[in-house]
Amino acid sequence: MSVKSQISIKDVAGRMNPSGKHYMGLLWFYCDESYESKAVSRTYVVAGFAAEEKIWKSIEKGWQRINKARGVERFHASHLNAKDHEFAGWTAQRSKRYTQALLKIITSQKLKLNAIAVGIMADDYEKIISPEGRKKFGHPYLVCFKSCVSHIALTMDKAGVHPGWKVSVIFDRNEFEEDAEKLFYAMKDDTRYKYRHRLQNCTRGTWQEFIALQVADLIAYETYRYLHGQNFGNKKARKAIEKMFAKNAFGSYYYDADLLREIKNEIENAECGSAGFIPILTRN
Repeated sequence: MSVKSQISIKDVAGRMNPSGKHYMGLLWFYCDESYESKAVSRTYVVAGFAAEEKIWKSIEKGWQRINKARGVERFHASHLNAKDHEFAGWTAQRSKRYTQALLKIITSQKLKLNAIAVGIMADDYEKIISPEGRKKFGHPYLVCFKSCVSHIALTMDKAGVHPGWKVSVIFDRNEFEEDAEKLFYAMKDDTRYKYRHRLQNCTRGTWQEFIALQVADLIAYETYRYLHGQNFGNKKARKAIEKMFAKNAFGSYYYDADLLREIKNEIENAECGSAGFIPILTRN
């Protein structure tokens, strides 16, 4: 697979079960989407962070403190970059200081976060994969969503994390929310899916209910901007994404044209269960 960056299996073993104890435990994966469905781009991204509850509590406390100090209710990446809504009238320096303060919170954790990001270019997907294949794999958003879930489940197993440890997913509400939630439970119930025992629960939420979804918004937006730039000639990564990925374990996958051609036959010839084609994202 065309993996742009990959979490070290040895590294993940410690981060996904930092206590080292062999008991049932739970990772929480908070994720958000960022996409542009207009003809000029049609890039879809789902991205987020996975960590234990105690790490999320620490992050959320600091995140709320920064928002309160800056006089805003929430972080919203697209609003901040457009300088509208709560951020109307902000200068570039004010926006930079705010973002840097938030980045400091998620890059200074003693127990680092596990970042996962998956993107796909819808035009390439539709040109390369047959209609029957796309029916098996799903809408571009759902491809990214289940690829994130699949990556976490598979990596936990390959890292040797105790079988009692599972992952629960909380994602920001969106137009695909009902299908995404159904897909998660289809994966969990599909006896053909080797790593279904790693899946616990899935629910949709809002930034008011889950502060951690604001953190997911940051990585989803920055990953989208990065991939969008890659597609349209800007190969340089933005500083925010460089800082996040330098400090946190990170797995990113981009279904570009080359990768889609590589897995075309696998998708189109797959005998699928109710979850459709489930990608195997780590191939050593």
